[in-house]
Amino acid sequence: MSVRTVLERNLPAGAPLAEVEIVVAAIATAGRAAWIEIELDDERLAEHVATRHRDDPDGDVAPAHPADYWLAVALAHQVPAAMRSAGSRCGSAICCASMCSTA
Repeated sequence: MSVRTVLERNLPAGAPLAEVEIVVAAIATAGRAAWIEIELDDERLAEHVATRHRDDPDGDVAPAHPADYWLAVALAHQVPAAMRSAGSRCGSAICCASMCSTA
């Protein structure tokens, strides 16, 4: 499934599809540059961004810190490399917090 298809299925009617698609690409680019060891599907990221926009349609589509957003999405989905990377760079408290938030 493509990013566009994921967004079309998950964004509310009238949402700025092209803008959100550009934001997803920018987040993915920043995240891959900052966290090269983490693999996160663009479709999974798009679903997360679309859900965020659906829940807060008046909020900014683009996050202030796209690389950190990338990491947060990977942690929310318990991507093993993200868990290891965050733990080694940021301390085990982040990994514990991310695991507890999904319970």
